[in-house]
Amino acid sequence: MRVSTFFAVAALATTASALIKADNKTGFSWDPANFKVAAVRYPPANYAYPIGENRTWVDLDLNATIDRAIEFIDEAGAEGVKLMAFPEIYFPGFPIALNYNFTPPNFAQYASQAMVHEGPEWKRLTAAFARNKMYAVVSFAELVPADDALYMGQYLVGPDGSTVHKHRKLRPSGSERNLFSDGDIESIRSVTLPFGTVTYLSCWENLEPTMRYVAAAQPANLHIASFPYCSDSNPDTQWWEYCEGFRAVVQTYTQEAYVAAIFSAVGKVSIWDVAAGFDPSSGNSTDALDAASFERTPYITYVYNTTTWGTPTYDLNGMHSWGALMQIVSGTAPEVPRKSGTTFNHYVTKITDLAKYYVFAGATGSAVSNASNYPSLYENFGETYTVVQSNEYF
Repeated sequence: MRVSTFFAVAALATTASALIKADNKTGFSWDPANFKVAAVRYPPANYAYPIGENRTWVDLDLNATIDRAIEFIDEAGAEGVKLMAFPEIYFPGFPIALNYNFTPPNFAQYASQAMVHEGPEWKRLTAAFARNKMYAVVSFAELVPADDALYMGQYLVGPDGSTVHKHRKLRPSGSERNLFSDGDIESIRSVTLPFGTVTYLSCWENLEPTMRYVAAAQPANLHIASFPYCSDSNPDTQWWEYCEGFRAVVQTYTQEAYVAAIFSAVGKVSIWDVAAGFDPSSGNSTDALDAASFERTPYITYVYNTTTWGTPTYDLNGMHSWGALMQIVSGTAPEVPRKSGTTFNHYVTKITDLAKYYVFAGATGSAVSNASNYPSLYENFGETYTVVQSNEYF
């Protein structure tokens, strides 16, 4: 009996090993029928509780956030996670006070915690992915010293720690433009990886027509949506903070583009699977926001059967096809002015300016002192800006 059991176990082990695939170039190995992914929900260092409700300025800490992230990267790696998705600008974190009270000294502190691609902090973080042979979509405040600017970076990191693809948020949303510069639309590209083809966008890029269309027009198996944070509904919750809205945007995207999706945000996260016919209950989600739940579950996981994904192909008759785009162009109402406003210009906002001029968000919109010396913000928002003279910072 023992001999029979031994051979049965040996046969199972041989069968299981035959299912494992490997990429010799990177050392990445995976089981196509059991491909485990993770969505990070744990707050960056110094985030105040309740998440999304404390709107006073806090000094975020890049290295402390990396320290904590490495802990759960290693935990996830030990349980077989092969792809991990992070919330928007998770390193060092999204400055929630940006929409409420944000001064030049605050910005200077935030910029000091931004991460340089291929800098020491970046290499320390990506070494954890390499150690665990894991892919990751890393969203971070990217400092580019040569530009004297910050970008909303969203990079795809390979299981050897290398950068597979770079994407910078094309158009920072709302008051994010007070801090971050514009990316480029050419970086919105699908990436074919050993296990499937992936697309990814940052926050409202998943909603904005130009960015959403460009991504969804590229066939993929899996879409990764990085949002900053999700808050519970309360009397002070703003329209852009409702988690239900964020999730609905991504769920709609999965149906339009026919892809599985990972929704990652500080607080609440979701993973959806097309195998259930876009049933909202498919996949895995969490709604807990208390500190204990973060410690207990810093990320959630889900196992995809990638053998069902197949090779994505272009649909010439699809809603994101060239024909659809031409129909949109030809069908645009005649009363729509045939000219472009300043919204679609490309802006690079200098850190040295942001650290000097006083910028804040008030009840009637944003305000900037000495707007004549700050043209990028003034042109971006036009009449929504009130010019306020202040001698406090210059």
